[in-house]
Amino acid sequence: STPKRHCLAPGIDLANHRGDATNQISTEYFQDHLSLSAEQDLNPGQEFYTTYGAKSNANLLVNFGFIEIDNPNDDYVFPEDFQHLSFLRARRVT
Repeated sequence: STPKRHCLAPGIDLANHRGDATNQISTEYFQDHLSLSAEQDLNPGQEFYTTYGAKSNANLLVNFGFIEIDNPNDDYVFPEDFQHLSFLRARRVT
C-alpha cells in the first residue's frame, strides 16, 4: 500500500466532513499536486463535503472539534465498572 503523507494545505479545510460523502481529496505524490473532486456538479455556493473516514463522534470531537448528528459510526464503550447490566461492561455499542 502507498504510505501516508501529511501536509499543510491552505484552503483544503474548506471541505467539511459528512460521513456519507463520496467526494474525494487526492494527491499526486511526484507532482506535489492536491485536488478536490466532486462526484456531481455543484451549484454556486453549494458546500463541498468529503469524509474524514468512519469515525465516532468522540473521535471527531477530540480530533476535529465537532460531532456529526445521526453519525452511523458513533459508538460508546461502557466503563469497566459499569454497575447496571453487567454484560455491557467494557463492551462497545453502536
